[in-house]
Amino acid sequence: MLIIGEEEFNKSATVNLETRLINLFLADNFDLFNTKQTKLLSTNDYYQKSYYNDIVLKDLWDDLKNNRHLVDQTIDFLENSDIYKISPFKSLSSSQLMLKEAVIETSREWLKDFEIDQGHAIYIIKGEAGVGKSVVLSSIYNEIQNISRNKKSKEDNLYKTNNYLLVNHNEMLKQYHHLAKHLKNLSKNHILKPTSFINDVDRGKHEIADVTLVDEAHLLLTSKDKYNSFDHQNQLTEIIKRSKITVLFFDPKQFLKLKSYWSESDLEPFKKQYRYKEFCLTEQFRINAGPSVINWIDDFVAEKIDAFPKIDEHGERYDFRIFDDGKAMFKAIEEKNKQFKLSRVVSTFERA
Repeated sequence: MLIIGEEEFNKSATVNLETRLINLFLADNFDLFNTKQTKLLSTNDYYQKSYYNDIVLKDLWDDLKNNRHLVDQTIDFLENSDIYKISPFKSLSSSQLMLKEAVIETSREWLKDFEIDQGHAIYIIKGEAGVGKSVVLSSIYNEIQNISRNKKSKEDNLYKTNNYLLVNHNEMLKQYHHLAKHLKNLSKNHILKPTSFINDVDRGKHEIADVTLVDEAHLLLTSKDKYNSFDHQNQLTEIIKRSKITVLFFDPKQFLKLKSYWSESDLEPFKKQYRYKEFCLTEQFRINAGPSVINWIDDFVAEKIDAFPKIDEHGERYDFRIFDDGKAMFKAIEEKNKQFKLSRVVSTFERA
């Protein structure tokens, strides 16, 4: 047992550091057994929060790594890992926490109604890139699984439920499977790709799901795909048929291939056919910039070009540039990558 103490600790600082440490330990391949303290935390400011985050935590982690040899990686390395980014114990904003509680409570109500033949239901969560959809999804799924497998939850409608997380990308599927190895209430057998889930239920390998959460639902197939062993017309249709409740995380602005083409209007037939609720996440976490930069990017995506954004209160922390020379842009990105090891070239296309 290692007890950590600091003369200047207070309750807010202790809870915040505990949450940060749990996420770091999880990313550093520790098994995690007790998460009771963190399950309802939201992000709150408190006196000298930056001091505890930037100085106390760094000194503590340096001691754990370099003197006690209890951890392997640096904080920077771990915080940029996929496991850290999808940890179900990340602090949530007030809107994210509100969404999490709403999905769980609504699932309880709908499961009770389903038993008296109220039928299938869908919960649609919309949001652009960077609003924290994956963080909330991971937190919701982990909480539902904890309730499902906790003997103290026998009176809860979610107790002993059969729940699934569906992931479209192979790399993300690996990361969620890796996460499941370190959390006792998660099982990689219930974290699947959509086609595997559909086919496994049909073969009798899995029973109909109580709650199914779908990551990046805008990537679900909208036509047959023999190559991926999908023999139906629409993956969302088939997932709903095999789930009492389907929770969709959906970004209508992402479009990658014709065989999985979705727009907001494509969800309308499902909303007419099934009970549904909607929630829209809007708070941007990926871009550390003020409103002028974010608004400029939003307008650009909407095919509107504004005047170059003015430097605002966060401008010094976000380097926003437009290049007219691709070679110069690539060179600038290479220089950034030498410094941060995280810079990437990302391309997109314009729809005619």
